[in-house]
Amino acid sequence: MPRSALALIPLIALTGGCELVEDLATATVSGKINVDGETPSEYIIELYSFTDNQDAFDNSYCDEVETEGDCYGRVKVNKLDTEVSYGALNMNGKNFTLEEVPTDLGYVLFVSAKGDGMTCTSDVLGYDPETKVVTSESAIAIDPEGGLDSFSAPEPARIRCTSTAGDPEPPAEVDPPEPDNGGDDIPEPATAAWSSFTVTDKAGNVLADASGASVVSDVACNDSFPSVLEVNGQLDNAPGDTAFLRMQFGSGDDAQFRTMPVPVGANGSVNQAISLTGGYAVLQLDDDKEINGQGESYTATFCDQQDLPAQELLLILSWDKDDTDVDLHVTSGDSEVAYYSLSQSWGDLDIDDTNGFGPETFTSSPGTNGLEYNVQVHYYSSHGNGDTNVTLRAVYVDPNGEVCDVTATQNMDSYEWWDVAKFGPGVPCPN
Repeated sequence: MPRSALALIPLIALTGGCELVEDLATATVSGKINVDGETPSEYIIELYSFTDNQDAFDNSYCDEVETEGDCYGRVKVNKLDTEVSYGALNMNGKNFTLEEVPTDLGYVLFVSAKGDGMTCTSDVLGYDPETKVVTSESAIAIDPEGGLDSFSAPEPARIRCTSTAGDPEPPAEVDPPEPDNGGDDIPEPATAAWSSFTVTDKAGNVLADASGASVVSDVACNDSFPSVLEVNGQLDNAPGDTAFLRMQFGSGDDAQFRTMPVPVGANGSVNQAISLTGGYAVLQLDDDKEINGQGESYTATFCDQQDLPAQELLLILSWDKDDTDVDLHVTSGDSEVAYYSLSQSWGDLDIDDTNGFGPETFTSSPGTNGLEYNVQVHYYSSHGNGDTNVTLRAVYVDPNGEVCDVTATQNMDSYEWWDVAKFGPGVPCPN
């Protein structure tokens, strides 16, 4: 069952809250659901006790971010298994109230929706909008001075419902690939401007070191290929705070080229998480977008030219503005892969990039066959930085057995949804 809308009530024992809780039998929780797209016929709200589901909170994220208040971490909805019963759910339009909520030290509240012929996403409330970790400041708070019998979510849940009836629609906007250099691979410079360029796995093991010359990695190109890689570079005398990661997927006439902006640190360093999935790929760092023999690194190549991605569907989401948060949502059947549910039996999202550019990469599970995947993008937060141009690349095998490699773009404002398309083996290639 799809779940959403997280609301965590922080622990109140820090201020003698246990005595207050003992004196209170039940409480009322209220909130609002903002629905984009079509109106569902039913809302689903599930309540979980924080104390009974502590294994569902991944506090390793707390080591990576600075937060105000106590940090509880991220919630993994697949690990929530002890549900709490409450008295009643009252809906008034898009406003809801949970009655007779039993007292406890903390709760997690998920909201989703369903309807005949509809696919609905979920949402999570209670996260810090900058870091997407749950803190005592971002979660629903109980104010002892205002009484403990009634409290509400600080923000509405945001979900998107779309019709699944009829034939799948391809993306409305398709960009042609960047110039493919006459079918050749990305050229290497005569002299590299980068003093170091390495690609590692998450544990820091070096998979390719192109600091002194272009290299071909010997990492195995199968379903054991690392899901997340780190691109590391050092550019002396960097001309600005942005560099560019050039990526080639495939070879010859079928090659696709992408150039993605990446932030440059104060000392000229680049550290960018990406995903490759076992198909032929060539990587290069550059201080500008042009292939002109200036400002470029040597190249790092992965896999052989005939190697294709091992999975049924590959999605790569990127965008062009720093300090912004765009999310990829993929639904299949009645389950969803998104930032609060990174893994399902049929696919995985590698990372959730909260500070700009991406990429976020979805890969279907090797061995999964015949599914359709409904793909949507949500501009979770602009952090006050305005609109951004979003790019999604999809790779799958079409009904004719040909590899479909399509790229779609959309300009998006904060909180906006983009219904990209349905993809999968039974869907004709938009191109």
